[in-house]
Amino acid sequence: MRFFVKRLSRYALTVYAFTKTIRMTYKVETRDQKILHMALLNANATAESIGGPIGEQGYQVRRALSGMQKEGIVSPYTLINQFALGWMKIGVFFSFLPVEGQNIPEIIQKLQDYPNIVSAIELFGPYQYFMSVNAKSVPDFEEFMATLYDDIPDLKIDEAVSIRRRLSLFKRKYLAPDLGNKTHLTYSYTGNAEKLDDLSISVLNYMITAGGLPNGPAIAEAVGVSNTTVHNKIADLEKRGVIVGYSYSIDPYKIGYSSFDLLIKTSSRSTSLKDTFFGYCASHENVVGLTECTGAWQYEVRIEVPSITDATRISQEMLLDFSHSIHKIDIVNVNKELKYMRTPLIETGSPENPSPQKKNAA
Repeated sequence: MRFFVKRLSRYALTVYAFTKTIRMTYKVETRDQKILHMALLNANATAESIGGPIGEQGYQVRRALSGMQKEGIVSPYTLINQFALGWMKIGVFFSFLPVEGQNIPEIIQKLQDYPNIVSAIELFGPYQYFMSVNAKSVPDFEEFMATLYDDIPDLKIDEAVSIRRRLSLFKRKYLAPDLGNKTHLTYSYTGNAEKLDDLSISVLNYMITAGGLPNGPAIAEAVGVSNTTVHNKIADLEKRGVIVGYSYSIDPYKIGYSSFDLLIKTSSRSTSLKDTFFGYCASHENVVGLTECTGAWQYEVRIEVPSITDATRISQEMLLDFSHSIHKIDIVNVNKELKYMRTPLIETGSPENPSPQKKNAA
């Protein structure tokens, strides 16, 4: 079911029904798609350097990115490496069991109040919800989950857990397939935490709270130091791998695409398979993220495609191309983001061993 609406905007607007949610999509011009493609994983670069390789002037780049931000299609962000801050990232996919008396909306809202549940997503498919939990160790995670069940007695779920070992982000090649750009950003769990002084923590906490790209003067005023000091601190955090990049997040639904996670079980964990599968994902037009896991499955592959038919086709192609290694793929539709923060705030005074709070101070 589709509805077409005229709009005085740079982008043509389509309103359409997807599952049970009414969504609006914008037809983004090919030129703007290429600009966005070039800006991904490169958001702190100058407009001139983003536009140069595709023959666009700086003012054209600024206008395109500003327009897409205004329409809510994209938003810039700083990518902070939570592994370098001493966190493990653990994904929990779950569905509610058919038990009487559960107030599911109320339970989901309660889960969002826990600071170290850094994201919560509504899904369609074999699981209803996903939450990303930050913990210092597996025992710490187990303790946290026990606390959840104690705090929320009505929480009755069927869960699948995956410990994230390596995360890779890829440029959205479907925006500009003719460019053949395989640029990616990868970071891994090492078990080592960077020791940060209180000023570095204050700078990071401000950036976490404010979101977006670093604003030197605003940070300097907030933490009470000079702009030069803030600049040096950010450069040091980049050098030490705490800040690993700058990019734009995209709402794929606003450009006519849907997000799906492919949960992949393999019969091998060999280095050869890891390298081959990484290269496959880095080259694939619709793969935007790859997570290597330990747990219920070995890989989580995020794809963005126009429809569930495309997601099914891609999963079938993966099964054929890796028939000797992949034996099962579950497809999960990412429907709605309920909570998202890129990392919890860091406690001052114990930078080398941040401790997640069990409940919100409020």
